Amino acid sequence: MIKINPSKFLGLLALEKGWINERELKESLFMQKQSGDFIGTVLMKQNAIREDQLTLLLEIQKEASTRKEAFMFGSIAVENNLIKAEELVDALEKQKQSHFKNTIGEILIAKNLMTKEDCTSVLKTQSRLSVEKNSGETSVIVMMCPSCNHKYNIKDPNRYRKVRCKKCKYTFEVGTKELGASDTQMLLVQDDPAQVVDSTTNEFYAYLALNKLIPKEKEIQDKIDGIGLQRYIIGKEIARGGMGAILSTFDSNLRRSIVTKVHLNYKSRIATLRFIEEAQITGQLEHPNIPPVYDLGINNKKKLFFTMKHIKGETLDSIINKLNVEDRKTVKKYNTNQLVNIIVKVCHALTYAHSKNVIHRDIKPENIMIGEYGEVLLMDWGLGKIIGSKEELEELSDTNDQISSARSGDDLSQTMEGTTAGTPAFMSPEQARGKMDELDERSDVYSLGATLYNILALERPFKGKDLRDLLKKVIKGSIRPMPDFVPEELVSITQKAMANKLSQRYQNAKELEADLIKYQMGYSVSAKKDTTIDILKKFYKRNKTICILSLISLLVIVMGSIFFIVLINGQIKEAVIQKQLAVKNLQEAELALDKFEAEKSKRLKDNAKSAPAYYLQAQKDIEENQFKIALKNSSIAVQYDDTNLDYYFLRGSLYLCNQEFNKAILDYELCLKRKFKSNSSKRLIDIMEYIIKTKQFDASKPEISNILRNEKLFKISVHLLSDITKKIHGWHKNIMKSWGLKRRNYYLGINANHKIRFYMGYNGKKNIDFSALNKIKVHVLSLRSINIDTITFIKNMPLEEVDLYSCVGLTNLSALKSHRLRKFQLAVSKVKSINFLKNSQLEYLKLFSCGVTSLEPVRGQPIKKLELYKIALKNYDVFKTFQLESLSIRISSKTNIDFLNDLPRLNELTLGSMKILKPLNKYDIPLESLVLTGVHLKSYAWIGNFKLKKLGIYGSYIKNLDFISKIKTLEELIIELKFMPNDWAKQLKKHSNKNLKVHARGDLKFYSVDAFIKKYNNVVPKK
Repeated sequence: MIKINPSKFLGLLALEKGWINERELKESLFMQKQSGDFIGTVLMKQNAIREDQLTLLLEIQKEASTRKEAFMFGSIAVENNLIKAEELVDALEKQKQSHFKNTIGEILIAKNLMTKEDCTSVLKTQSRLSVEKNSGETSVIVMMCPSCNHKYNIKDPNRYRKVRCKKCKYTFEVGTKELGASDTQMLLVQDDPAQVVDSTTNEFYAYLALNKLIPKEKEIQDKIDGIGLQRYIIGKEIARGGMGAILSTFDSNLRRSIVTKVHLNYKSRIATLRFIEEAQITGQLEHPNIPPVYDLGINNKKKLFFTMKHIKGETLDSIINKLNVEDRKTVKKYNTNQLVNIIVKVCHALTYAHSKNVIHRDIKPENIMIGEYGEVLLMDWGLGKIIGSKEELEELSDTNDQISSARSGDDLSQTMEGTTAGTPAFMSPEQARGKMDELDERSDVYSLGATLYNILALERPFKGKDLRDLLKKVIKGSIRPMPDFVPEELVSITQKAMANKLSQRYQNAKELEADLIKYQMGYSVSAKKDTTIDILKKFYKRNKTICILSLISLLVIVMGSIFFIVLINGQIKEAVIQKQLAVKNLQEAELALDKFEAEKSKRLKDNAKSAPAYYLQAQKDIEENQFKIALKNSSIAVQYDDTNLDYYFLRGSLYLCNQEFNKAILDYELCLKRKFKSNSSKRLIDIMEYIIKTKQFDASKPEISNILRNEKLFKISVHLLSDITKKIHGWHKNIMKSWGLKRRNYYLGINANHKIRFYMGYNGKKNIDFSALNKIKVHVLSLRSINIDTITFIKNMPLEEVDLYSCVGLTNLSALKSHRLRKFQLAVSKVKSINFLKNSQLEYLKLFSCGVTSLEPVRGQPIKKLELYKIALKNYDVFKTFQLESLSIRISSKTNIDFLNDLPRLNELTLGSMKILKPLNKYDIPLESLVLTGVHLKSYAWIGNFKLKKLGIYGSYIKNLDFISKIKTLEELIIELKFMPNDWAKQLKKHSNKNLKVHARGDLKFYSVDAFIKKYNNVVPKK
């Protein structure tokens, strides 16, 4: 039988339909693995798909399974010469047209192509043939005993022999006397291995020879005589890498020089697929700036190869190296504009590739070739990837990936393969993080920006001590400053292309190309905001001839007019006097300007002295709730002194309060850049970006208020919560009026976590009408000893935490089904099931003295802390599906605690009222806190094997405390003196930690060892 993963297949179908996204698929598969539920049920529980959609998916899955079974049946029949291949194809097509109502065997029998006996033989072989995955990548052939279905590994399955089942002793046949199954059928049930078809021998020259059409040129004749009837004549090896070798080649059919790339790394399936994908992607990218691929196939040594155009010229990296050493020919040939033009042509190639949904992922100077006639080609598409496609992960090959050619550079410039693919010095931050599924056109834009940096600065944008250091700098965006000789526009273009955030970069290569062309033509670029003077300068450079001619014309007109007026009026002398007067006025104006500049400088100094006064005034305005006036004064303080970061942080907080989030982000980013109140600034930036995206300002106010309160901006913090405080005041009025109260017997307010909490303790009234709470958005609900029988009033509450203690009349909690709780406590209750918690995502669960016997409804939830008291669970296996870090369990009937083996994160454990069968150090748990109450042990010596920080033992007699001195890490000790040995004080003094704190049960205070002994030295333990 063909084995498939139905869960993954069904999930992938839903993903292909667009009903779920990749994150939902991963979460569903994880939950399905934890709970064991059907994947369709899990998806419906998550509200990811509807019931009708699930039905459609199951039909498609069934059809796909039937199609595979039919093809397997037919291939066995063809292999054994029962039918022909074309007859199988016709039958499969007919089965598809009938929507798989009939089996492939029934169709072949109806066509008189096979008999029933033939079909039975094929089915018998098919039923016992399967392929299972071993721990590695290879597969083994497995056959089943027809009697008991026990499985056996079978070598040489086509060789006939009789074998006996070791389990049931049944004798059955193996081999071709039944029907043979070839390797083809075996491969049909594997995971689509990388398959290639051997190319046919080229008989072009054989045809020419037969028809006496061989060219008479001696050169061609010699080549034919030398290699026989072979199309590709292989020459010298040009370069070699871990994945392939580049060979010079002569195509004897077309009589031209080309290159051949031969695949080398056959150990890796991914490398083979990547090699094929490189040829296929490059071959489909038909563009003048992308080298064409001519052929893909397998040579006579069974090695994959593809042929492509032989580019004669040099790499951009070679040109940069020559410019660095000031090679005269290169400097003369390549000025800044010509180098920029190379990048523009690469932009052409990328724009075309991106339009085909292909990204390069390894753009660098070494992969850009400049041909003999100035043509620019973007080479080496080996890491090319279709956007949105998933890339399989692969461990790095142990082969040497360094290219052995004249273009080899330092190790940090070489292309990396594996989870982080690309060249470190030129890869984008998201590529350096290894997030390969997030890469898109903007990742290529970044690499092209890094290449632009390299050609402008003649050095790379990043340098590191080693690969780790280099990748760290790439991820942080620690780009080296560009030299002063680089034009400002190109600096701005490079910085925008290499922006750390994807949203701040050019969104595609076309935008980058547009800015580069604007620079070349003398226009303003989008990456730099020009002043009026800059705009005028650029206009002059673009229109130099027109400007000069216009100026000359203007001067001619002016001079002509003056001359004409002078001639007419005879006032040449007056004109001279006026000129002298103008010169004098100009001198006076220059003196006035100097005076103005001096006064301006003095005024700026005075302003800097005034800045603190405006800052203090802004703080006073805040105290008086004049927030808009405070914003104006804080802005003046920033304007007068732009070095004081307190001013920026205050102004940013006022912008935030005024809901001017983008302006606030700019102020906080400046603080973050200069490492001022970094944690608060970073968190506030994240919150505001979330608010801009979701419009959830009110929901974020409590957290913002808490951050500002920690930064001592108390008044702004309170102001943010003022509307919530007003609402709470109104709720109080409504509740007290509804319940007829003169004073409050409940609590309603904001807790330490900025959540709205409602608490009510014991109340003598029966059937209190809680409908008064209907419109209150309560997050935390605590009811203790309240006489109610329903909690339907919680329907519209965004509950996160619920605590129900001794509400004995409350037996139905189904109202909690629609809530996703994080914490739940239930004590002294008649409730017997927690099915209502199925939709929650609990982190804390406490059950005390109630009828619950199963935790299955919360299986797989991220519970970190669990407390169980007087609870008789039937099964503890569910514990391993939680994320337990703290466990407190007191159940007198439970003695086997082997479930601890499944809790690798557990660091806090409390056990009570039970007898332990074996020491806890036999379990692999990283305990830091251990409390034993009423736990009777023969020996406590094993406790010394734990690195505990806290230890509590009471309710059972202890004969010897020596084990405590072995716990060097102990910081807190809780004991019950009446159960201690007589020499307890002497044994406590042996502990090496002089800062050990000791606490006696019943005494709330902790003491040092000496103080504890002094206080309790007269206490005599019980015998």
